[in-house]
Amino acid sequence: MSVPAAPNGETPAQAYERRLVPALFAPSATLAARLAAIAHGERIVDVACGTAIGLRAAAAQSGSLGAAVGVDNDLDMVTAARDALDAAGVLADVLVASATALPLPDASFDVCLCLQGLQFFDDRMAALREMRRLLAGPGRLVVSTWAALEHVPGHRAVYAALEAQGIDTASPRRGFSLHEPHELLELATLAGFSEVSVEVEEREASFASSMHFIEALFEGAPYTRRVTASLSEHQRRRCVEDARQRLRPFESSSGLKLPLRSHLLLASVRPVTVPTASFA
Repeated sequence: MSVPAAPNGETPAQAYERRLVPALFAPSATLAARLAAIAHGERIVDVACGTAIGLRAAAAQSGSLGAAVGVDNDLDMVTAARDALDAAGVLADVLVASATALPLPDASFDVCLCLQGLQFFDDRMAALREMRRLLAGPGRLVVSTWAALEHVPGHRAVYAALEAQGIDTASPRRGFSLHEPHELLELATLAGFSEVSVEVEEREASFASSMHFIEALFEGAPYTRRVTASLSEHQRRRCVEDARQRLRPFESSSGLKLPLRSHLLLASVRPVTVPTASFA
């Protein structure tokens, strides 16, 4: 199912980059790059890269990347990612491909990022094994996923308002389907990673107003945008007003401050050791 264009002609990926990346995703990408300890000249792959905020954060930390590749299965996102990387002066290739069949050589990267993408994959284990395949030892992986929806009240308020209008929110709620740290740890371990741990990120996201946040989700969040496309104008107005009421506790004269919680999985690939020949 395609994502409808915005009334102002903005593509879905452009709306995502302009409305959601600065407040929701850029700070987490910066944290992920720091946790991965990305160094000058290292080779980075960003799986489910979206508009490539992970690669941009990696370049900002390292000063200069070695080989840098982003992969996403959405052509619109890939196009926006290329534009964003060009604007930031980051040299990288961005490919359209599935996370479970990455068209890249074995052991060709030092760091793999997958930021707010793993929960959307139909076969998470296959995707993690592909990420492991790409990493040379001692390579590092950082995966981020949202915590449970109760810890992300902005999204919860909008979904509740949609449901009050009879809209099925199962699709956007998928973004919160991998919210338990133990699930991340188990998946990474079974995929063959070592030194597996999870960090908790707690912060606030700032928007100019509740209306700005609601519009950002309606126009920029791909899964939410798909379900809001079916709303009549009357339903849309009622949904917006309902969501604004639910968001009122987080709004003040200085704008909307939304608590956020996410989990960041850190894992590594052990270097391959070749036994030393012994001669009697």
